[in-house]
Amino acid sequence: VLYRKPGEELEIDLKGAVVGVNPETGVMEVKPAADDKVSRTETTQVTPAAVPVSYAQLASGDYESMYVALDVQVVVSDLNKLLSDNVTVQTVDDERFVLCARQASTFGIDAVPVGSGRLCGIAGIYEGAYAVMPCTGSDITMSSPRFDGGITLPYVLSIMTKTATNGDGKYIFYSGTNGTGSIEGVAATAMDGTGANITARLSSSGGNLGFRYWNENSGHHNLPMKSWTGGKDKDYALFTFPLNETIDGAFRFSFGWSGSGSAPANWYLSYSNDNVTWHTPVPTDEPHFVIPQGKSVGGGKNFFYWTIDIVPQIPLERRGTLYIRVSPYDGTRVDRSGGAIGNGGEIRLHSCAVVEKVPAFNTQKPAGAIYFEPFDNLTTGLDYRHGDKLAGMLNFCGSDISVWDAAAKNGLSGVNVRQRPGYAQIGFVETQTVAQGFYTNSVGSLLTPAFGASGTLRVSFDAMAYKNTSVHANSGAKDMGGDLKSVIVEVIGGGTIDGATKKVVSGLATDAFNTYSLTIDGATASTALRFTSEPASGEFSRWFIDDICVTK
Repeated sequence: VLYRKPGEELEIDLKGAVVGVNPETGVMEVKPAADDKVSRTETTQVTPAAVPVSYAQLASGDYESMYVALDVQVVVSDLNKLLSDNVTVQTVDDERFVLCARQASTFGIDAVPVGSGRLCGIAGIYEGAYAVMPCTGSDITMSSPRFDGGITLPYVLSIMTKTATNGDGKYIFYSGTNGTGSIEGVAATAMDGTGANITARLSSSGGNLGFRYWNENSGHHNLPMKSWTGGKDKDYALFTFPLNETIDGAFRFSFGWSGSGSAPANWYLSYSNDNVTWHTPVPTDEPHFVIPQGKSVGGGKNFFYWTIDIVPQIPLERRGTLYIRVSPYDGTRVDRSGGAIGNGGEIRLHSCAVVEKVPAFNTQKPAGAIYFEPFDNLTTGLDYRHGDKLAGMLNFCGSDISVWDAAAKNGLSGVNVRQRPGYAQIGFVETQTVAQGFYTNSVGSLLTPAFGASGTLRVSFDAMAYKNTSVHANSGAKDMGGDLKSVIVEVIGGGTIDGATKKVVSGLATDAFNTYSLTIDGATASTALRFTSEPASGEFSRWFIDDICVTK
């Protein structure tokens, strides 16, 4: 018996050879007359080139068993599968066929690619359908933006989990296992087909913890990552956003980010359109955000929210890609101990990452209005109407009215009134530094300036109630019972509504603004309105207001 290496080219002298059939296998055999009748010849490496074909040519059968290439992407419904699941791919014209891969192949258990690109393989039939069977992993190069994908602004890449316990994401899937292991090469990818994803690179050889979905009974669904000992040039989390629109002005990046005691406290953000050349928001000589001193994540507490505005120095065009990278700024630890960053220092990327244009509003004053407040000067915080995709950052408000500038206040005053983009939140609950089982309600009230008109006035305003959809029913969150759906409108400085100075407005929706109208009788030039709530002990009373309009 002669053994030869796979791929060797052999020459066999057939003179005196015997042809027969092996009685055990039934396979035809050629037996040379002697060992020296088999010799190795010179070999030339042949690299086959795939023949580009159209779907019509593939479906014709004329290319069966040939090595072909088509430009395709995996259909959205199959993005959470493995390559060996025989996924369906589609051309730009939505012509569909099967990508057929064996589970035993070296790439069979790989996650399917999210983007579009070139698929090469042997043309054939699988279970009665046209198919292309890739030969190696390099036959699948789908890293370009999807035909139907790419993000439009605003966009929320959510880390919300499916259940209250640790487990799979509701809006993203990832290529690793739900547990420990190397983080290298693991991606958390949006299920919506946009191609948006999160990856991380950590240089530490020990203590690495791969992405895993974790609720931790905090309401801040998160992906733990450790360890961050390599500094900003070696360690980073990378957000990838294929673009389905051009970003032609300033944009805003909001995300959840916290750390353990031995993790970096000071952080640096950069962005790119090619994942090679990086730019930073100004200033560049100081951290872009800093985890508060001594506020280590854990026990459901210290899950912080961040927003960074970026005026791009590079083109961010449709069908291009926006890359955002978060990396350590220096060696300062969260616990400020003065020691080195530890090989167990853990970062929690939590809740969501949001890309949106920096808001600007210009609501026209209605005809005949003697007072109109559209809250156009409020531009910070996240829009509550994104829903549970925000996870724990559903409660991410902008600044309190006590620190608004004169333009934002526009004559308004109050307590526990916070910015949302284009509207105001009345009432507040601290969720960043307090565990959800210990949330407490802070009642809010908003007072308008005097309207300067007497007699009968008609008032309209838009309102919406708050409902915590960021956690699951058995999570133990104090506010899972829901916030009040009724609010109080109080007349100050003269006048009544339905014969009283207070009016209860009930039935607020929790997913959209509705308009409510009231009549003030006997108003004076000093008349103003206070918007508030009257919760009972233990009740929560956050709500939203917009477009207050008063006419004579």
